[in-house]
Amino acid sequence: MALATVADVRRWLQDEDALENELTQFLEAAEDWVKRVAHKDWDAAGAVTENHFNVRQGSILQLKDENPIITKVTTFLVPSATGTELDLTDEIQLLNTGRLQLFFSPIVPARGFELASVSVRPVTYQRVAVEYTASNSVPKPVREGVAGLAASLYAGRGQNIHNLQSETIGGYTYRRGGPRGAQGATDSWPTPVKALLAPYIRPHVRSV
Repeated sequence: MALATVADVRRWLQDEDALENELTQFLEAAEDWVKRVAHKDWDAAGAVTENHFNVRQGSILQLKDENPIITKVTTFLVPSATGTELDLTDEIQLLNTGRLQLFFSPIVPARGFELASVSVRPVTYQRVAVEYTASNSVPKPVREGVAGLAASLYAGRGQNIHNLQSETIGGYTYRRGGPRGAQGATDSWPTPVKALLAPYIRPHVRSV
């Protein structure tokens, strides 16, 4: 499933005569760009397995789906070790926007022993495998943002972006080019596109 449609892009351009085969390549580029920056797979479907590496106890993992149905979480101490499946009720917590937290308790009862016997949880897992069923849902702001970005790329085709000072798309006038700031890859996005996608662009943090 695509994040946006050619019809969405035409609406941003206010040009119903724009050719589909010309718009499609810019739409695909915009979708790929947004996915890479947001670290999301909104259009994923069916069973998905994500691997997260060097995960500390208590870490919050950011999944690529914002509304997954978790089916299995397995931790691995080292690559050759047998994985340990976590209890989905007692050992993990699914937070909003697809964030998964591993519960942390430095000392836990050793399995098969009396409660007085304890073992120490590992500080870091080499790998955590998260299996879930994808929600296959694209938020409306994401669809609109991708379509707006595709319209921007289409309208600026053949032009030197670094020398392009302003452009108007669908009634919005914005500036492009110039020095790159803290936002990095999103600096050249039109202002209305950045406003739509900002809630979905989060820093990609990895435990070390």
